Amino acid sequence: MASSSEITGVSFGFYDPKDVRAMSVKEINVSLTFDELGEPIPGGLYDPALGPTSVRGGAICPTCHLNYRSCPGHVGHINMSVPVYNPLTFDALVKLLKFKCGFCHRLKRKEFDVRKFICKIGLIDMGKWKQGLELEQYLVECNGEFSEDKQTVISRQEKKIKKYEKEISKYQTNVMSGNRSPIVLHTHERQTRQNIIKTFMSNFPHPSRKCENCQAFSPILRKDGHTKVFELELSDSNKNKNEMNCTVIKALDSEQKVHAAMKESRGLLRTKEERTTAALNAEMEQSSDDDSDSDSDSGSGSGSGSDSGSGSDGSTSESEDEEGTGLGQRQKRTSIKERKETYVAPSQVQRHLRLLWHFESKALSLIWRYASKGSTSSELTSQQGVDFFFMSTIPVCPSRFRPPNNMGDMQIEHPLNIYLKKIIKVNDEMEAISGVAQKSKKKNSGSDDSDDSEEEEEEVEMKSSSDLAKLWIDLQENVNCLLDSSKSSTPEPPQGVRQVLEKKEGLFRRNMMGKRVNFACRSVISPDPYIDTHEVGLPLRFAKKLTFPEPVTPFNFDSMRQMVVNGSDVHPGRCTFFCFFVGVDKLWVLTL
Repeated sequence: MASSSEITGVSFGFYDPKDVRAMSVKEINVSLTFDELGEPIPGGLYDPALGPTSVRGGAICPTCHLNYRSCPGHVGHINMSVPVYNPLTFDALVKLLKFKCGFCHRLKRKEFDVRKFICKIGLIDMGKWKQGLELEQYLVECNGEFSEDKQTVISRQEKKIKKYEKEISKYQTNVMSGNRSPIVLHTHERQTRQNIIKTFMSNFPHPSRKCENCQAFSPILRKDGHTKVFELELSDSNKNKNEMNCTVIKALDSEQKVHAAMKESRGLLRTKEERTTAALNAEMEQSSDDDSDSDSDSGSGSGSGSDSGSGSDGSTSESEDEEGTGLGQRQKRTSIKERKETYVAPSQVQRHLRLLWHFESKALSLIWRYASKGSTSSELTSQQGVDFFFMSTIPVCPSRFRPPNNMGDMQIEHPLNIYLKKIIKVNDEMEAISGVAQKSKKKNSGSDDSDDSEEEEEEVEMKSSSDLAKLWIDLQENVNCLLDSSKSSTPEPPQGVRQVLEKKEGLFRRNMMGKRVNFACRSVISPDPYIDTHEVGLPLRFAKKLTFPEPVTPFNFDSMRQMVVNGSDVHPGRCTFFCFFVGVDKLWVLTL
């Protein structure tokens, strides 16, 4: 017989695109809502599959075959052609990107510090709260030896941290296999866990500082409002340092580069000498063919040019020195205003985040372990870690929760429909522009004039990319306003989902708050040592004014008589008295 289960906790997460499409009954892809006769258009925001909008007409839902009063309503969805930022996690996303290295695609903290953080959280999740707090002190202990070299200290700490890592991995494996139940954390343990995460996130180096693992300098990111992310170009000095350290940052403008970076894995964290040797080998392989051709050409004219070459050694070296000093004078440190800022599209940010989650999934999964709704493992995959930071599918709430208002012959749509319509329109425009660009590429590839076709293709790409960037920002703006209209750049925008729910005018407080009705009052409740735990203390004035009906029976006749004698000025008393004659046999005569 299966053992009884109990609720150990409640967590909230984000729906991924698969979950939204699974609970949806219809894809919404038409911006129009009603036709000329006032009937809802299939595929529109009031599609009949989402449920009836009102009691009028006695409409029956085609999804559940119930009328308006019985139909609970059904969810639809809008598929977007490009991903956009989740406005609820946008600030956390920008903060996380500032902590990421652009070369090794890892957190900028030392790898050993990240492992210590993982062990601290893992020990607390195992119920070993004290060991998690004392981990730093345990690693510093030198076993009575006061003179140790650096290598000995590192090896000793490595052994200790590996012991904890093996213990935590064994616990997580047992929990996943069902051999044991997870530990339920108490309030102080949860608070300690949050404090450790907060301390870890606050100790990262400044975004302008170099990575503590690969020593590379990364471009600084800046957010503009709630819609855009810009990347500031590296200064000349930082570019030169990256070149000398062989840590030149490459742009992630395609999925192939993301997969290539994932395959390199530990190769990005090699030493400077190893990176330099690898770069030189790659250059030698690429120039091997050119060197062979140049050797064959120089063999014919080597005799005539030998004397001139030997006699011009001093002059060339002097000219090189002069050029070097000239370059040194010309290379001035560029200011921040002179550096170029480039717009970073959400798709490119998504690639960066996928790489970061690929290499640092253990640490990031501990911080955002409840963010992915469908996650059952202790470690989120790179796709699960990216999903809740972005949105590619917008859920559309049932029609009964955004009904149209009828004013005579006019129909005024719900404020949420304004944003949903804009999202559909902008999405259609983006698909049309991308389709035109692809058609032009196919047309130019089949033409004979290669120069003209390349120029036309570049013009089309430039125009389409600028138009797509503007539409992408407009799409992000509408998605933000759909969830929270306070993030709008325009004054007095229509209400979003947050505004529909929050404050006194929201759905919860407006429909669930107590009203000023009979037999009810509102006051501050304070504890009292003279009342029981199941009792509530009221002010004396409230107790005298509040009334409730109570029938008179043979069992409470004496107490009711005393209350009538007390009247309304003495507590407990009776304000009014009604006598109902049921029959001659059951008539009770009340004498005062």
